[in-house]
Amino acid sequence: TFHTFINFQQSIPSLIKKLTSITEKDVENAPTLESQIPLLEEFCESLPIMGHNIDFDLNFLNANGANLKNPKLDTMPLSHMVFSNIQSFSLEILCKTFNTEYFPSHRAIDDVLANIELFRTICKE
Repeated sequence: TFHTFINFQQSIPSLIKKLTSITEKDVENAPTLESQIPLLEEFCESLPIMGHNIDFDLNFLNANGANLKNPKLDTMPLSHMVFSNIQSFSLEILCKTFNTEYFPSHRAIDDVLANIELFRTICKE
């Protein structure tokens, strides 16, 4: 696994604090994004990268110096293809509806584990 907070060396907007519960204290001793990109690229190698609305994350990382051109597996469009009568296709709602073990928390590792469980459900459907 690869999981770390990132210190952006600026104040965290109140909306982000409210959404994620991440504070300046959480990231004050965290590494910078710039220092972690080579480690992330090495971790990912050329393997597919899976996520929910994964372009959002990959575009952010690539705009900040990453070069992740890996194949992508996005559970958002897969969810649209497989599930009907869902009030929302957010990762949170889908996991509340279908997951039994892992749920997103706006922490990378929790969100990844929840997304893996969701993906397995999608595959079964």
